[in-house]
Amino acid sequence: MKFFTFWAFALILSLGAPRAAQAYRLAAAGSVDPCSKDSAVTVLTPSCREAWVSWNHSVTPRIASTGRYSLVLMQDITTAAATLPAPAWGTAYIASFYFGAGQQVGAGHYAVYAGAATSVRVSGLIPDHTYRVEVISYCDASPEFPDETGPLYATVDPARVTTSITQPQCVSTPAPTLGAHGATALVLDCSTIRLSVHKGNGAGRMLVVQRVGAPGAVSPAPVNGTYYFPSPYFGQGQAVSPGSFVVQLGQDTTATVYGLLQNTAYKFFAFEYNADMFGQQPSYTAPQDTANVYVPGCLAPEPTLAARNLVQTDTAATTAKLQ
Repeated sequence: MKFFTFWAFALILSLGAPRAAQAYRLAAAGSVDPCSKDSAVTVLTPSCREAWVSWNHSVTPRIASTGRYSLVLMQDITTAAATLPAPAWGTAYIASFYFGAGQQVGAGHYAVYAGAATSVRVSGLIPDHTYRVEVISYCDASPEFPDETGPLYATVDPARVTTSITQPQCVSTPAPTLGAHGATALVLDCSTIRLSVHKGNGAGRMLVVQRVGAPGAVSPAPVNGTYYFPSPYFGQGQAVSPGSFVVQLGQDTTATVYGLLQNTAYKFFAFEYNADMFGQQPSYTAPQDTANVYVPGCLAPEPTLAARNLVQTDTAATTAKLQ
């Protein structure tokens, strides 16, 4: 008994309290993992900034456990040493398919997927960087641990399946040879405009609006290979240059832009682009023309108080006086 107590104390010092508590409970249960383990993780790199991760569930699932899920972690090991984080029982980690946006499970280990599927498409990766991929199985409940609340993660080695990938270099896509043209801008009200353009021979076009006279404003020139996030609300899309914001991206030739300042001049640009089969690595062509638009001030507000207490006087056969 003294030896077991000493072992538990040493475990806490070496692993830290959360991991030690899990290991202690596993040891008490005879080193039985709570649920089935995943296997055979594979990774494909369809583009320089994306990766397809797939894995297999165990062919002999543990019937007694409840739920069958997988937590996928990725770590950039280009400059950092690979480590093995231990997800804590009872903690549901927030995952994001965009690398770096999900919750961390240990320093640099980002959750890119958590659920019942067996594949995930991860974006936001850096070309020429090497990533470590880990798939850890978990379940909701297990009879060996009746007092534990899920998620219960596999802990007994081998507790996870891992692999490493190196993202390829980006290959530029040829830019369109005919740019967007015939740009027009129509005022809808004192904060909204409607944009229209004739498409060139690209796969899509990026519509940009610039506030004339904005501090440091220069003509926007998008960088090839860079994807810009759009928003129809002026100022909320990604900036291409000071005062210039992306309001539309894709195959559409029209866009409605909101949130403009009244009594202000704006300039509209449309950049034709080509991209690879996954919509990445765009190459832009300068617009053949632009459009200028002036957003006027709003009309005077309507009265908030209606006329009242009307009195009719001087009534005649065909007339009446109101005051």
